[in-house]
Amino acid sequence: MLIKDKRGQGGVEYLLLLGGVIVVAIAAIMIYQSYFDMGSGGEPVDVTMNITHINSNFALKYVYQVNDTTNNTNSRIRSNSGQFQYLNRGQTNSVYLGKMDPGSSFNVMVAVGWPIPHQNDLAGSDWTGNNRWVRVDLAMGDDVTSWVVAGPYDWRNNPSGAVIKSFTVPGAGGGILNLKDDIFEVRNKTMP
Repeated sequence: MLIKDKRGQGGVEYLLLLGGVIVVAIAAIMIYQSYFDMGSGGEPVDVTMNITHINSNFALKYVYQVNDTTNNTNSRIRSNSGQFQYLNRGQTNSVYLGKMDPGSSFNVMVAVGWPIPHQNDLAGSDWTGNNRWVRVDLAMGDDVTSWVVAGPYDWRNNPSGAVIKSFTVPGAGGGILNLKDDIFEVRNKTMP
């Protein structure tokens, strides 16, 4: 009789062990799913971009454009309308990009320099952007990503010298950098 009781006890122990493994597996799946589904159902986040001149005593020209790429679209969110703007050393241009829903994606393009001088260029400005740098700080919720862009930019060449980065908003905690396309070839060429 003792032998039969031990067999039953061993069977129950195996069932309890199997049940414990199943509970742990379900918990792991739920944690995994919540980690990768951060972007669904979360609150919209504020997205802000700061562009700061960090090199040279001369004013520089820069241009930026932010495009919504959610669901394979490519519509403009904000830009300085293809018109280069001036930044003096240490000056910052803050751009509020709005509230973005989790799962939305967007590209940020920033370029320094303009290959054709203009009669209204600021005195002492460096229109070419050679060896002129801006730092871009992109804040999504609590997360801030920074990168540096160097001139020159030349829209006539491919590659152009622009820096393009792509982001996805996963949830209220911040964003994920998906892609970096930093093009150096134009910067090593002599501008005409």
